[in-house]
Amino acid sequence: MMKSLLLYMSIVSIIWINTGCTLTKSEEKQQPDVKISLAEWSLHRAIKSGKMDNLDFPRVAAQEFGIYAVEYVSQLFPDNNYDAAYLQQLKDSCERYHVKSTMIMVDHEGNLGDTTEVARQIAVQNHVKWLEAAEFLGCLSIRVNGNGFGTDEDVSAALVKSMRELGDLAKEKGLMVIIENHGVSMPDGSWNMNSFSSNGTRLSQVLAIANHPNVGALPDFGNFADYDKYQGVKDLLPYSFGISAKTFRFDENGEAVETDYKRIFDMVNASNFDGYIGVEFEGDGVSEHEGIKMTKALIEKYWDRIPKEQ
Repeated sequence: MMKSLLLYMSIVSIIWINTGCTLTKSEEKQQPDVKISLAEWSLHRAIKSGKMDNLDFPRVAAQEFGIYAVEYVSQLFPDNNYDAAYLQQLKDSCERYHVKSTMIMVDHEGNLGDTTEVARQIAVQNHVKWLEAAEFLGCLSIRVNGNGFGTDEDVSAALVKSMRELGDLAKEKGLMVIIENHGVSMPDGSWNMNSFSSNGTRLSQVLAIANHPNVGALPDFGNFADYDKYQGVKDLLPYSFGISAKTFRFDENGEAVETDYKRIFDMVNASNFDGYIGVEFEGDGVSEHEGIKMTKALIEKYWDRIPKEQ
């Protein structure tokens, strides 16, 4: 059904009247050169409370934060779903504010490392609609969760199979499928951060075995649970298509309390990484808006891709 809707939208042209959307010279320079994106989860409180709408995300990223690339979160779409008309509105908003859609972070669509074959296949199929949405929006990738329940060997084997299948589908659409070290929903409904994918050794081994050109990693600074985060980033950097620069709290100097940004960016700077780094504030103590600005400032301070003022 999604394919027929997308076909319909490709036939029916929608005229967008661009009013007052001319880029300033500084914006023209920043947009293509600076690969900083904004993870929508940074604003999940505002969206879930109704203070902000998913469709307004591109405008907020550009006008309030000077960020011209966005990472959507599937669960922040209305009812965790969409139709072609909704996607067109989102695409129009991006075009109006000169924002690049880079990724959809997909949650609650089943465990790709499920050791029950039927459940694993259902999880793979559940992700297809988000690949189609990402293709329509002009994204570069979808982010998936690489978890399951069972022995490491069994979960790993199931996850490798799922990633190869999704990688084949993504290749047809010119997309990447990237795994984030992430928590998992337990059978009782609770959330457990200490999941299969939160271990850098396990996840990097899966990626090495999958060995698919359209499959990669999205290391998140804050989601390694009991595994050393610096080792985890080091494990995943060779496979990284993107990075989530997670923050929770800041000290009086504006540095992240939980993560040594200089230490972690020394590794990023020494690697061959050339993707987007996403601003993802998930803490408290400051507002979402202030947390986003402070996280962006840390990326600009330590990432050598960003030109520094003389």
